[in-house]
Amino acid sequence: MFGFRRESRPVELGPYPLERLKRDGGIIDEESREPAVASSQPLNVDDSPLARAAVNHLGAYETIREPQPFSKKAPVPDDLALRVRDIKGCGYFEDASQIGICRTPASAWLSQEDKTLTHAVVILVEYGLEIDQDNAAADWVQGNEHLLATLRAAEIATITAGQIGSLGYSAVCHWAGASDVDLDKLTVLAGLAIRTDSGLRNPYLDDRFAVAVVTTDYELNVDLPLA
Repeated sequence: MFGFRRESRPVELGPYPLERLKRDGGIIDEESREPAVASSQPLNVDDSPLARAAVNHLGAYETIREPQPFSKKAPVPDDLALRVRDIKGCGYFEDASQIGICRTPASAWLSQEDKTLTHAVVILVEYGLEIDQDNAAADWVQGNEHLLATLRAAEIATITAGQIGSLGYSAVCHWAGASDVDLDKLTVLAGLAIRTDSGLRNPYLDDRFAVAVVTTDYELNVDLPLA
């Protein structure tokens, strides 16, 4: 972030300068034509105490991944940019690395789910810094980086879905191992990654990240896919 002053940076832009990257709206049609595919990065879980704890927490989040929306809609702003600032700002406050928003095409659903959820908030969390090998925690973390990043993304998604539900709109969370949507497709459509022969890649993080998605009927401004 050389050349940026975080204290004067709009909260909805986050810690990475995604706004400086080239975009290509034509990718929307390409992605929308392709059928949905389950996550290309399934969670590989070992028997370490940390991995077991992470799986237990994911199981707890799974029970609340579809909050009941309030019966009365809140007086939300008509300005979709203000709505985005609220939703992305909350996610970045919860330490998301990057957040993108896209429309949810019918081809993103893995099965015949509720197509009234028109938008997707994609929450990306980068892997933590490598731990020194002489640290006792190194063995616990090694090989579980994707699991731990997924746990954090799922937590932020659950909070975001709850926030949207409290406004009176529907929201459902999705992550690897608990998803009704094609996570890769929505990550590309939301402008957080490009497809390569070896999987999704993010311009700043390569493949060292995990995502969770909130599908919702809460209308928001969308981001374009990366060129």
